Amino acid sequence: MITIDELQRITINRPTYMGLGMIKVSIPHSAYRFYCPDVAPQTVDQHHTHTNSFQSTILKGVLRNIMYDITPVDYETNWQWTQGKCSPKCKPEVIHENVEPVETVRFDTPVGGEYQIDAQAFHRIELVTNKVITKLTVTERGTVDPIYILDKKIGYQFPWEVRKTATECWEAIEYILDDND
Repeated sequence: MITIDELQRITINRPTYMGLGMIKVSIPHSAYRFYCPDVAPQTVDQHHTHTNSFQSTILKGVLRNIMYDITPVDYETNWQWTQGKCSPKCKPEVIHENVEPVETVRFDTPVGGEYQIDAQAFHRIELVTNKVITKLTVTERGTVDPIYILDKKIGYQFPWEVRKTATECWEAIEYILDDND
């Protein structure tokens, strides 16, 4: 397992907390993601795609992926298809006012396991264990902005709205790395 000292030495930028419930540490050619609701609460939970296709290796814990098909419909639903850059200055554009998300598969990946997600695949994640660490490597660069399926009752939530300082992120990472719960 990587140590906090190694991470601090190889990181490209300061670690970043994201409302999807994780802290990201970018390193050359990949990134570590640290999940734990105690120190990185999930404030945004939405079906989404990604900018890039990627492979993820689980270094600690068990992560659940829930995959979806999203179908535009001509009747009123609770869900809206939006697309746009993941940026505080760019609220995503509504593409379809009404869609139906249908769960197609869910799978748990334990420590040592790997999974791949295509950039255009819709998914959500859940933690099976309290602490999860993944190492994500981009496998193919995407050409379109991510898609977000929004719950109309909640609306758009910017995943970086709640900020954590670099010190808070490093303390959270150290807590997630620690095996003494």
